Amino acid sequence: MRHLTLPAFIMGSAVLLAGCMEPGPIRGTIHSNSYKLRLGMTIEEVESLMAPANYVRFNPKNALIVCRTYIYDEEYDVKFVHVKFENDLVVGASDGHRKVCNLTHDQ
Repeated sequence: MRHLTLPAFIMGSAVLLAGCMEPGPIRGTIHSNSYKLRLGMTIEEVESLMAPANYVRFNPKNALIVCRTYIYDEEYDVKFVHVKFENDLVVGASDGHRKVCNLTHDQ
């Protein structure tokens, strides 16, 4: 019976980890509220959850692509949420960044 414990533990751990990972272009945690963001949201909808953006960067090759940066966790260690918009709609977001958005390379 003891030899079944390790495989069961590994399977259980894999299932738990898979449940914690969010697939797709929205990757956020409860620490920043970015987990509430959804593809297709407008700037106004995002800012109602996140507050106004602290930094805004435009793609130099395509002004319709914009990355907005939102500061969070500044009491302990400043981190940033990056929310990428195309035609003013969310196409991706993630948190835990140490620097503001940068759209100077091909994206």
